[in-house]
Amino acid sequence: MRGTKLICDQCGLPVAEVIGDVLVIFSRHHGKKHRTVIPVSNILVAMEDKLSVDTPSENEIESM
Repeated sequence: MRGTKLICDQCGLPVAEVIGDVLVIFSRHHGKKHRTVIPVSNILVAMEDKLSVDTPSENEIESM
């Protein structure tokens, strides 16, 4: 199945692709290529604030 590529605004390379009903995100860290697959339905639920998503605040102090 062919998908729709989402392109980086700065360098023009693909950063993600929508294939069917999933979003595939391409990234690289620790010297390795990674791929994250997220169903679009999960994104829509999160947008409706029905899904709990942990996002650290910039002002949050991390306890040791």
